[in-house]
Amino acid sequence: MYTFKDGQSYVAKRKAVLPLIDSAKLPDKKLNRVYATGLDDDGQNMIDGLKMKSAVTKVTITVVNPKSDQANQLANLFVDYTLQTASRPKTQATTIWLQIKYNEQSHKITGLNKVDLV
Repeated sequence: MYTFKDGQSYVAKRKAVLPLIDSAKLPDKKLNRVYATGLDDDGQNMIDGLKMKSAVTKVTITVVNPKSDQANQLANLFVDYTLQTASRPKTQATTIWLQIKYNEQSHKITGLNKVDLV
């Protein structure tokens, strides 16, 4: 989700991830707040328009309660990535903190929230 070279690669990666999402628990409207379609209100690809490029450099995953017997788990993800745009051609490094809820039985993500940029 944070590695792409253009709008087409972003859309393809997003499409590949969608089967991992429980759409009954995480409908498109909520998912789009964290993992947008890449299109603006006019249907234009924002990534191509801004000439964005991004690459993940590190991912750290911590399960909140790993010994729990519950089917639904909560994990914190810290994604380190670099971002470059036309207006900021110098590569910038940043970290995003996401909280993911997932169901161990269905192997689907049931919640996805952006906590903060670190």
